[in-house]
Amino acid sequence: MVRWGWILAGALLVLLLVLTNPNQERFARFASEQVESWALQHIPAADTHRAQSLARGLGFLATVAAERQNFGILSLYSVDLSPYTGHPTDRWRFLGILGRFIALKRPPEPGDRLPRQRDGASRSREGPG
Repeated sequence: MVRWGWILAGALLVLLLVLTNPNQERFARFASEQVESWALQHIPAADTHRAQSLARGLGFLATVAAERQNFGILSLYSVDLSPYTGHPTDRWRFLGILGRFIALKRPPEPGDRLPRQRDGASRSREGPG
């Protein structure tokens, strides 16, 4: 009898996880808010209106660039804004489980980024030999 109790508890847990696995639409709203907030913190605020417009634009791009891997009981979401920002590290990764999103990876702070490479800057300066 105890064995059936564990099986029932496991089945209920799986059902709970499936029913609370956040969908793509919910993640799009969440990602937009996260990226907008991140952008407002990292865009120079010399022109507040321009910074807010840019942040909203990046928030919208996050909804377009979001990719989901659905495993039924949980989902992994990725947002890659590097093609739009020019910084290869502007990537996010989130775990969606139990109706929530947990950040697994965020872009580094602007001071921690490597400078952008210009056309000739990535070539090494080696002498002949």
